Amino acid sequence: MFMFIMVALLWLMSSILFFRNPQNEKIRWASVIGFCGGFGGIGALLGKGIDRPEWILHLDGIFTSIGHYFTPYGMLIFGIVYSDVIGNVRKRNILKLLLLIPIFIMYSMFQVYPEFRVDFRILAIWVAPYVIAANILLIYSAWREDRPIIKRRKILTCVFVVPMFTFALTTNIILEALGIVGVWRYNPWIIVIQFLVFVYSGVKYGILGVRIRFEKEMRDSTMKAARSGTALFNHTIKNEIAKIDLLVNQIKEQIPPEEKSAENLGLVLNSTNHVLELSRRIQSKLDVIDLKESEFSLIESIDSAINLLKPYLNMNLNITIIKQCNQRL
Repeated sequence: MFMFIMVALLWLMSSILFFRNPQNEKIRWASVIGFCGGFGGIGALLGKGIDRPEWILHLDGIFTSIGHYFTPYGMLIFGIVYSDVIGNVRKRNILKLLLLIPIFIMYSMFQVYPEFRVDFRILAIWVAPYVIAANILLIYSAWREDRPIIKRRKILTCVFVVPMFTFALTTNIILEALGIVGVWRYNPWIIVIQFLVFVYSGVKYGILGVRIRFEKEMRDSTMKAARSGTALFNHTIKNEIAKIDLLVNQIKEQIPPEEKSAENLGLVLNSTNHVLELSRRIQSKLDVIDLKESEFSLIESIDSAINLLKPYLNMNLNITIIKQCNQRL
């Protein structure tokens, strides 16, 4: 029963992560860890011994091997992707393939059918470095981060993920290799605690992208408020310009066409018509505006703003602009 709860919570957390932001590679690999760990739990639920139906023996071997082999692999890849230590996509993909080599070796050395068997001492030789390296990469990523908000999120991620990785490594691999068998049966209690921490952190602070939904709702709400406020402002401008247009027309009718004032009033009317047309165009754009997330350089935006101001700055030689920017912006 407790193992079933563990699998359900693992897959629930993984599903929440994945469907919140499937385009994010970090989120995808975090989901892989949970799904693979859940497969290991399913293998435990299928029981032991060869006196079981053939299809259960096959499923047990597949699921249990996925849990033992691919979970630590997913942990390390998640650490690499999350820390951005390898920025080049091609190099990162090559490394992902190379890190699969121990898994292929394990499948060639140990049986999966009719019953999964593995030497945990050999398994620990590569699994322990994988998990430890993943922890180090996560901690390093949080340590080197100098943007306060992102640093806090990375620290929260470390607080949530590193103990989970370490506990799984210790109970599932290290203790088994040392001959201390069965401690992994306490994992469901740890998973329940981690799930509660996951929900609390995700709702309050945002962890591993879970808060994206709430942030998107806040952004949509802000956009609706911006549209409403701009529409109101736009409507007010139209009303005032319409008044000006009406009054200028009345004055123009009282002035002979040959006088200079009549020409100036004509220019005013042209300007009011232009403003009204501009107002209609702004309103039409507001009706179809759609915000999309994208990466941008804050430094380039600052440079662009300064360049727009240069004509005005050149008119006053006493103005000096000093730009100090972190190169990681």
